[in-house]
Amino acid sequence: MGNYIGQSDLALRMTSDELVQLSDFDGDGTADSTVIARAVSDAESLIDSYVGARTAVPLTTVPDQVKTLAVSLAIYYLHLGRRSVTEDIRKQYDADLRYLRDVAAGKATLGDTDQQAGAPHPTPKHDGQDRVWGRDQMEQW
Repeated sequence: MGNYIGQSDLALRMTSDELVQLSDFDGDGTADSTVIARAVSDAESLIDSYVGARTAVPLTTVPDQVKTLAVSLAIYYLHLGRRSVTEDIRKQYDADLRYLRDVAAGKATLGDTDQQAGAPHPTPKHDGQDRVWGRDQMEQW
């Protein structure tokens, strides 16, 4: 379904009844895979928008932290689609965004050293001759 998670990952965090309630827009009593795929896609796009500041996306190996974030954000988007976002769900969403901002700023990692999401950007090097004229040389004048 997605690059990081699928419907089965959501089913591990919520009951099948909850999944049906949040995604059954056509009223047939089953979870609508299109609605779920949209929520997963939205969640993964949000993650990539922050993680992309530090590393190439989509991630080739998916750390557990990214899966957890993707599931949490997809659940938020499913609730948002039904206009049933509770205070707890909103607080979790805000916490997820703070974490993603920290990852983008290099203050937190994804927990996977292969991705090196927390590695600093390369710094420029000066590779030239020393100054010919500067403050130190002005003392002679």
